[in-house]
Amino acid sequence: MKRECLDHVLVLHERQCGWIVKEYVSYRCNGKSSELGRLCLERLAED
Repeated sequence: MKRECLDHVLVLHERQCGWIVKEYVSYRCNGKSSELGRLCLERLAED
């Protein structure tokens, strides 16, 4: 994934998770949305 893409995802990751991350990444980052959404939800579960 592009660094630009990752930077945006990290910003969203800090603020919100779930479908917002999935939708954004699906649009910008070519189908990586499910994996990032899963990782994000796992992080929330740990907190």
